[in-house]
Amino acid sequence: MVHFRTSYTSKDAGVDKALGGAGVPGGRPDAWNDPRILSGVPQYKIVARAFDYAKPESAPANTRGLAASGAIDRELQPVWAGTEAIDAGLTRASTILQNVLDQPA
Repeated sequence: MVHFRTSYTSKDAGVDKALGGAGVPGGRPDAWNDPRILSGVPQYKIVARAFDYAKPESAPANTRGLAASGAIDRELQPVWAGTEAIDAGLTRASTILQNVLDQPA
């Protein structure tokens, strides 16, 4: 029996896919860090480093993940725009986020 999933999700499959022009190397850090990938597109070094910091996503227990991410995006806009101080913006956004997380499922 052939296990197609392994052939589609291996490091080599990701590297071959990217080098063949079919997109990015996928979701494997080892594929992104392959020297052939890093030498081909310099910007990929940035993505490869992101895997060092990435954490698994954890959804809110009340299933309001979209509302939570929307609230953060909306409430941090003044910080990103430079019209609100970082500390004040984070405090306000944290309060709004907590209100979303405190809602029932």
